[in-house]
Formats: sequence, structure tokens, C-alpha cells
Amino acid sequence: MGRVMAAITLAAMLAASSASAFDPEDLKRLIETNECVGCDLSNADLLGVNLKKAILVEAILASADLRSANLREANITGANLGGADLTGADLTRAYINGAILCNTIMPEGSVIYSGCK
Repeated sequence: MGRVMAAITLAAMLAASSASAFDPEDLKRLIETNECVGCDLSNADLLGVNLKKAILVEAILASADLRSANLREANITGANLGGADLTGADLTRAYINGAILCNTIMPEGSVIYSGCK
């Protein structure tokens, strides 16, 4: 049942964001393996997605919709989260060292301007 639900979720995400800048293969890899090092997920609709313990080191998540996403214990070290919306996301014990948080909406609604150039 889990794989079927993941496939349905992936199909819905791909259909809903066909005009987005992210690489559909990167999104597919993330959903299937929970890992996407250095991948491009900019503008991706990841609303409510379970990314617990995901490995997203140096991923491009610029302007991604991560509202209510589970990023508990995820490794997003060095990732670009510029302009991303993390409202309601769970970042408990997430590794975010070196992440770009320029104009990023944090889980509690505050906007961070760290790493802006």
C-alpha cells in the first residue's frame, strides 16, 4: 500500500507542477529513496510530504512549498531554501548547517534572511 500511495503522490505532484523549474527525475528520486543530494527541487510542491530523515545535502529547494512537511532529522546541510515556505513544517533535529535561508518562511511564520547575497 505504501508504494501505491507514493506513486499516486508522485503522479499528482508531477501533474500539478509541470511548469515548475525543478527536475521531475529529482523529485521521483526523492520520493522513491528519501535522498536527493545536490538535486534541483526549486518551486516543487512538497506540501505535507513526509521527508523524515531525508538526505537533501546541497539540494536546491528555492521557492519550494514545504508547508507542513515532515523534515524531522532530515539532513539539509548546505541546501538552498531561499524563498521556500516552511510554515508548519517539522524541523526537529534537522541538520541545516550552511543552508541558505534568504527570504525563507520558517515553521512558526517568521521570515529569515540568512545567506542573502
